[in-house]
Amino acid sequence: VLYFILHILLKNNKISFKQIMQVIYFYCICEVLIGFSQFILYDYIDFTYILTNDRYGEKRFYFDDIFLNFTLIYSFYLYTRGLNKRFNFIYIILIILFHVVVMKGRMSFVTAITTVFIILLFFTKMKLNKKIIFIVLSLIFLIGISLTKMGQDILYIVLGININTTSVI
Repeated sequence: VLYFILHILLKNNKISFKQIMQVIYFYCICEVLIGFSQFILYDYIDFTYILTNDRYGEKRFYFDDIFLNFTLIYSFYLYTRGLNKRFNFIYIILIILFHVVVMKGRMSFVTAITTVFIILLFFTKMKLNKKIIFIVLSLIFLIGISLTKMGQDILYIVLGININTTSVI
């Protein structure tokens, strides 16, 4: 339903794409601020009433990340085009931290980072030597992530290793 409403508004020039993106960014920034606040204050007060679980010895919060991933990819696209670089860089770091620290979501994080990686390698006009440097830095980042518990879980999922089964002798 929202698609049709937005389509009609865009078609009739009642709203612009920029205005839609501003609303989505505002929503995402509010979600991140509320999420970080709940993460910090969870031991004292639970004001979000969202699903939680324990992961890696801390609480994991199940916030919706559809718009977060969409704006992460869009911000990265704008950043590579040189548009509003400071805001987009801070926003990208903020969303990555939110995924890792608050949500601790493995597959969503991997999907978002992989998409950003593909955009950088294939859809930007970057010289070959910069792409090689980026690939080396990405490998260093992946090795660093793989040393964490979250990174090891992601690696097990990608390789298809079932870590929940144990053999009884």
